[in-house]
Amino acid sequence: MSTILHLVHVIRRNLRELRNVMLSRLSPIHYSEYTEVYRMMIGRSAHKNYQRILDAQISSISKIHAEITTGAQEIIEMPYSTVAVCIGRESHFSTVFETPPTFLDYRSPEDDTLYGVGAYAGDHFVRFLVGGCLRVAQHIYAGQTTVCINNNNKI
Repeated sequence: MSTILHLVHVIRRNLRELRNVMLSRLSPIHYSEYTEVYRMMIGRSAHKNYQRILDAQISSISKIHAEITTGAQEIIEMPYSTVAVCIGRESHFSTVFETPPTFLDYRSPEDDTLYGVGAYAGDHFVRFLVGGCLRVAQHIYAGQTTVCINNNNKI
């Protein structure tokens, strides 16, 4: 039985800022997967199971939904089964979690629907990010159906 993953990608940057990230300069010949993801992030490409929300951030998480606040102060309540937190150098989640979660093998032992990748999970080098994302994808693919990602690093 194949699992269909529906991904909601919450991105803190707006479209103008997103067009200036390092990912925009990668060679499509050498980094075809990154290029395709970037094209979806900026709206040049689409996939039926991918939804982007630009200029937004997750403002709170409950057991049934993630509350997403957009730059226009619109509140979106998005149901989820798994949240993967992908953060670069900075974390802006002090208002989301009462106590910062810990991660063991990229998954929170306190909440099995919460994953962390990047600096938030202790990976401070870009080379670890791909492995962390693959590990999270492996966990999710093994048993989940909906993912809500807040990616402050804009990979």
